[in-house]
Amino acid sequence: MYNFAKIPTIYSRRPLWDTKYPDLEMAHAPGAAVLKRGEAVQRERDRLGDHDSHEPIHLPSSTYGPIIVAFGITVAAYGGVYMATSGGLSAIAVVFGLLIMGYGVVTWVRSSQADLPH
Repeated sequence: MYNFAKIPTIYSRRPLWDTKYPDLEMAHAPGAAVLKRGEAVQRERDRLGDHDSHEPIHLPSSTYGPIIVAFGITVAAYGGVYMATSGGLSAIAVVFGLLIMGYGVVTWVRSSQADLPH
């Protein structure tokens, strides 16, 4: 997997801020012309040429799979560390932790397969 098929062009130091608040003034010297953030970004696009295709960016949906896997590993590791002192109970914790981890991996893979573009 990768983030972008084509690296997006950035026109300012704070692109998300400028997109959200285009009507705010940019910092300027006293007496200088006031320039809005949206105007500055548009000037920069005009200067460099806006060659970006404005296709939507596909991002995977959120999933609880990684947290379930981490919890399963923690339970299994806890059982493994204390196996010598508590005997059979720790072996049950190891098996239970591995089952939780397996469930998390399956959940994670299924959610990533559902997100693939068709």
